[in-house]
Amino acid sequence: MVAHKPKRLSLLLGLYLLISIVGFSTGVLVWAYYSSIQAINQELGNSFDQKHTLAESIMERELEFIEQTLLEIRESESFLLQVFQKSQVGTENILNEILDSDTERQLDILFVTLAKGSLLSNVSSPFFDTEIVLPKISEHKTALLSSGQVLRFKKESVDLTIMLKAAPIIQKNSGRVLGTLFGGIVLNNNLSILEAIKRKTKSKLVVFIENNNIIGSTDLLEAPTTQTVRKLTHDYREGDIYSGNGLLANHKHLSLFGQSTSLKITTAITDQILIDLQHSYLKKGSVLLVFSFVFLMFTALIIRKFTFPSLKKLLNYSADVSTGNLQARYIPGSITEFNRLGQAIEQMVKTIRDEIEERRLVEADRVRLTTIMETTSDLVSMSTSEAKVIYMNHAGREMVGWLDDKNLTTKQIHDVHPQWALQIVEKEGIPVAIEHGAWEGETAVLGPDGSEIPVSQVIMSHKSEEGELEYLSTIMRDITERLRAEKVESNAKLLAQEMELARSIQTGLLPSSVSNVHPDFIIAASMLTAERVGGDYFDITFDKQGNLWISIGDVSGHGVKPGLIMMMAQTVHAAVISSMNCEARDVVIRTNDILYRNVHNRLNEKHFMTFNALKCLGDGRFEHAGAHLRIIVYRLKSDLCELIRTKGVYLNLKENISKSTKNSYFEMEEGDVMVLYTDGLTEAENPDGEMLDIGGFTDIVKKHAHLQPKAMKDMILADVIRWCDNKRNDDMTLVVVKRKGGSDG
Repeated sequence: MVAHKPKRLSLLLGLYLLISIVGFSTGVLVWAYYSSIQAINQELGNSFDQKHTLAESIMERELEFIEQTLLEIRESESFLLQVFQKSQVGTENILNEILDSDTERQLDILFVTLAKGSLLSNVSSPFFDTEIVLPKISEHKTALLSSGQVLRFKKESVDLTIMLKAAPIIQKNSGRVLGTLFGGIVLNNNLSILEAIKRKTKSKLVVFIENNNIIGSTDLLEAPTTQTVRKLTHDYREGDIYSGNGLLANHKHLSLFGQSTSLKITTAITDQILIDLQHSYLKKGSVLLVFSFVFLMFTALIIRKFTFPSLKKLLNYSADVSTGNLQARYIPGSITEFNRLGQAIEQMVKTIRDEIEERRLVEADRVRLTTIMETTSDLVSMSTSEAKVIYMNHAGREMVGWLDDKNLTTKQIHDVHPQWALQIVEKEGIPVAIEHGAWEGETAVLGPDGSEIPVSQVIMSHKSEEGELEYLSTIMRDITERLRAEKVESNAKLLAQEMELARSIQTGLLPSSVSNVHPDFIIAASMLTAERVGGDYFDITFDKQGNLWISIGDVSGHGVKPGLIMMMAQTVHAAVISSMNCEARDVVIRTNDILYRNVHNRLNEKHFMTFNALKCLGDGRFEHAGAHLRIIVYRLKSDLCELIRTKGVYLNLKENISKSTKNSYFEMEEGDVMVLYTDGLTEAENPDGEMLDIGGFTDIVKKHAHLQPKAMKDMILADVIRWCDNKRNDDMTLVVVKRKGGSDG
């Protein structure tokens, strides 16, 4: 009986070691296998992402080709003439001549519709029955004018997926839209694009899929590989890597310049890499299992022969102690190491007996203190001298998001605080607390979502009788609401000061009197600043030759910076006009040069400025340059308002605008009225959110055009303010210039 029992235990121990090591070896093998699989999948994922990016770049180049072709066609003077004359034959002849000039690449879809939507001409490829889908394509005109699209058209026997783009046909001298030019490439069985993607991405197979239907493949449509890819594309999610029929495949929706389409592009490679990996690990696994079995059998025999008797004595003693028998004694065996371990356990048990009573008393005190700390709403925490957290109450764990963390011993002080607060705690709080016993200040903790929670914090040091630091404790109280109230009050004061400064800058530079500055004109001007000051600007001045200059502009944004930019523009404008005999375009170009150098390069600000400079040439003729809102001229003879376009580039957008800045001219007859304004007037919204816009504003101008400029200005502003219920979201600037004559003398 005595001899039989050790044999059973030794066998059990050997079996336990065998299972443990085999399990460990198998686990390592499985982990290595799946780690390799994961690494391969990651590499495959990156590879497929690169393939899809290359495929998208090829498709985007095709779309750019379509767009470039359309732009070249619509720039043709002869083409514009034929469209203007609505000549079907002439238009088709010109389109065919343009297409014949490029024999390598052709558009499958190319047709022209007139402004009202009727078809003028169609030179689309005769290989596709496109006549039936042209009306459907025309329905997408608005979307195709703004960006390229991949659209599917299915009607009767025709089912085509087409990459399309449209361009407006504009008469150059009048700016009138004559019609729309449509162009596109049919993607169904488009082997040139498919093969280009296959070659560029080094894929085994490339497939186009639209609505789960294959519309193109580098292999035969009926081939098993193509059909397998179609089925797997339907079964798997976009971006997944799947295998079948000897292929690894991945599909994603085509995105053209950031705009997703309904077309899926599937690329596939061979799956030989996975097969090789599986074979390799099957061989390694077999060898490892056999080696583990032989090694462990030998280990079990050694354990049974030499170590088990002494081990059994140690285990019996450990079992007695584990059941609570702290009076048990260890009986030494034949193995010295086991005897030493047994004696160490005996000594440890004695120490435990001595500490149990002491701990019972300490535990009672701890329970009372913990109850107090757990009921407070403040964060209460204790940490070791090495900054490891050993306790934190419920309110504290809730504050920092540690409610689910049962073991806080892995946490440290730096896990609680953001970096700036941690520096205060480490460099000031803890040293002061250690030296003087306590420290008080304001820091912050990190909330569950990583946001900072401001707190008032007290740190206390606790030392032994010998003066050695044992642990630190801290109490933190959330002061978010207090700081928020203080910040709101401070921000309100700063914003009020900033707005008042911006308003002073803006209004202080305006001309003080403008009504009788010129013998030929009566002028009235006003600026109404918004609650959030904008960057409106106007000026009325004279150059050295006595020519009248009127300028108007608007700096983007609100506040002090737009006001400073406006002041800079006014200073440059005045300096240029007073120092040199110049044209309107010279003033615009020089103003942009200085603004761009100072605002864009030195201040690194991106605020742009609309700006229009007008120079009176005499006899009612004006020369003007720069980009701003259209000039309104009320014509007395026709009782109509004319809108004069301002051409050019906004200031501070480009360093050199000399090429794009040209002089333009118009003339005012006696009794005509010119109105200059900013977008605070045309973009005023009524309580229903409806914008006044240029049409509504022009109606108001015409309504009061019979009045003298000051009265006309006041009535226009009154009507706009009435429209927006006196809620001004932007500055409102208005300049009214009337040429004397007739009733004006």
